[in-house]
Amino acid sequence: FIEKREHVRERLAILTIIMFATAFFGEMKVNPFGGSFRFSLGIAAFFFGLLWFRSVPVIPTGLLTGAFILCFRLSFDQFFYGIAYTDSLQAHLPSAVYYVSFTLLIHMSRARRHLEFPFRVGLIGTAVDFTSNMVELLVRYSLGDHISPTWQSISLLLLFASLRSMFVVGLYNNFSIRQLRAVGKVRQQELERLRMINTNLYEETFY
Repeated sequence: FIEKREHVRERLAILTIIMFATAFFGEMKVNPFGGSFRFSLGIAAFFFGLLWFRSVPVIPTGLLTGAFILCFRLSFDQFFYGIAYTDSLQAHLPSAVYYVSFTLLIHMSRARRHLEFPFRVGLIGTAVDFTSNMVELLVRYSLGDHISPTWQSISLLLLFASLRSMFVVGLYNNFSIRQLRAVGKVRQQELERLRMINTNLYEETFY
């Protein structure tokens, strides 16, 4: 029971880290179309969290993160800018839909099962990011934010999707290599310790 409680506590801690990191990096943004649609590093933090912390389930993490992002941005607008609740909700609800769409597509693509093939994961991430952006734009259009898609804007969406995904995959591989090296160093030290113990035992037996 204690081990189970510790496991749940660890998952909650990881989930909290992912949500706050996504919200924080989500404020590092650009608005390419001049409206409330944004490109940010929030999805990069979220995607990395899903790949690195494989102990947390994808769908609950995505749904909770999407809800947290929505509440965070609504509160941010209320406290710092005094924007009306309805206007703020209309501006940020599509972003929550984006995160939900991203989560469902990542789950259906089984991206975590392909971590041994970085390029494949990068392509999956690019396709998921681009599709989720299109879903968000569709939701914004249905809410009255008339953004006219052009070949230039679609190309920009695809470019940002590939850059963010490849950045996340590269960062994940870098951290994985460092972790493997650290584990290998620890094992080497443990092997040397066991070798010294065996040597001492042999010397004591000889004497």
